[in-house]
Amino acid sequence: MIVVTLTSWIQRINTVKKIIESIMNNTVKPDRLYLNLSKTEFDGIELPKDLVEYFDSDERLIINWVDGENTKSMKKVFPILQYLKDDDIIITADDDIMFPKDLIESRINDFNKYGKKFSVTSNKNLMGLFPKMYIASAVSLYTKKMLNNWNRYVNDEIIKTYNDDRTYLYILWLNGYLNAPCTKYNLKELLREYDLKLNESSMKVHHVHTVASNYDAVANRRLKKMSNLTSLNMKGFFNKKVHDCVLVYEMTGVDSKAMTCGEHLEIEYVIASLKRFCSSWCGRIFVVGSEPPNVIKNDVIHIPCDNPYTHCKDANIIHKLRYACEHIPDLSDDFLMISDDQIVTKESSWEDMTPRIVRMYKEKNEAWWNKNRKIDFWHECLYQTMKLFPKDTCCFWEPHIWSPMNKYKFIEMCNKYDYAHNIGCISQSLYYNYVNQKPVRNFDHTHLLDGNAYRVLSKLNVSNVCRHLSWADRAFSRPEFRHLLNTIVGFPEGNKPVVKPKPKKEISRIKSLRDDIANGNVIKVSVNGGFIWKRIK
Repeated sequence: MIVVTLTSWIQRINTVKKIIESIMNNTVKPDRLYLNLSKTEFDGIELPKDLVEYFDSDERLIINWVDGENTKSMKKVFPILQYLKDDDIIITADDDIMFPKDLIESRINDFNKYGKKFSVTSNKNLMGLFPKMYIASAVSLYTKKMLNNWNRYVNDEIIKTYNDDRTYLYILWLNGYLNAPCTKYNLKELLREYDLKLNESSMKVHHVHTVASNYDAVANRRLKKMSNLTSLNMKGFFNKKVHDCVLVYEMTGVDSKAMTCGEHLEIEYVIASLKRFCSSWCGRIFVVGSEPPNVIKNDVIHIPCDNPYTHCKDANIIHKLRYACEHIPDLSDDFLMISDDQIVTKESSWEDMTPRIVRMYKEKNEAWWNKNRKIDFWHECLYQTMKLFPKDTCCFWEPHIWSPMNKYKFIEMCNKYDYAHNIGCISQSLYYNYVNQKPVRNFDHTHLLDGNAYRVLSKLNVSNVCRHLSWADRAFSRPEFRHLLNTIVGFPEGNKPVVKPKPKKEISRIKSLRDDIANGNVIKVSVNGGFIWKRIK
């Protein structure tokens, strides 16, 4: 849904209909238009009759009366967020700048062109503090989810700056989104097109041009003030790093079944965990491989990729990661490799993703390796991987947690090792041993194997769950585990966990027979010189 939202005040309420008509006459029309007005400001004042009749004539037009103190321009977006879904497109408008007929179409085209990751602004002039960021003014476009956690950053002092465009932009940056330039209609172009038409006293051209020319200075002062108010270091903020996530995905295991285990797929918990606990640094989420389920398509970018290898599962994992590194031009240098059966359970920084080791290669002798290589192919692949590196420094790296990687080093590794034809390899251990990652042990992690799921789950709850949590299919199929996941990521509870009663201890047949004899339910009956035991009906 495309939503245009704006606000107005007493001095402009008589001319705002012109602006709204220019919006509704666009080649691409909005599904909703909200005019947010302050109840306090308009108390006892009648709206212009032609404006009321215009809104009554079209169900897409909504006057949204905002309670409480008049927050001026800051009531343009925040009051309507409760009515929108995460993927709804928000276009902000000013009440003193009319829309050219193809403005919305142009903004939508830019939004799709840049991969739906950016806010699209109407001004191409650089702000001067960070070369990839642009001033947001007059008309901006983004989705509701780009403003996630806005109330974490916006307090009363921020509201009273009344700098709405800068505030939205600031929240977008904090959520990891950068701006894209516009191909048409920057602020000065809009003013040139309409400066002869908007000549009412409240819209004098010289006034608008004065605001536009001073916008850089005003915005920078406000931004610095907002940074201080939110206890953020300016230098740290502008050096804030965003890390993309790459999820290697194949429709196997639980997710491949027509009937899922409960209300949500495994991959839904992964996306919810990233959005809830990693929003301070998480950029885009790429799903490389199978097409992702519809339920998460608005949160991810799908990169189709095949499975060319049959000799080793991890060879296909490496193939997909390499494809992402080489075919996503603006993939962040340091990205996070994630899987669909692993989450974090609490607020986590990028540093919390530090890879950890399970053990050193030298800790197990050849007899142990030979024994386990015969048991399963996974140990054979791990053995072949670790043989590539010096025994004293080589480690087995934990594969059941999200793993940070550098795209340039990953491509170097792929060019050096013949993962496509060797007996087998383990992707994380191959990469971290190649880059000489410093070994770190002892970390906050629980992995629910098929065998230990019941025992671990009987003691696991929200208060003692580890930061890194991973699971096998059988663990995910347990209702009590999905109930725990729902609570962690904040999903509304659908199916309550079913607690199965403990099975009664089986009574031995001999003891049962003795009890029946003692109670007279079974008697001795003579038959042909002998006897049998007969149950009385």
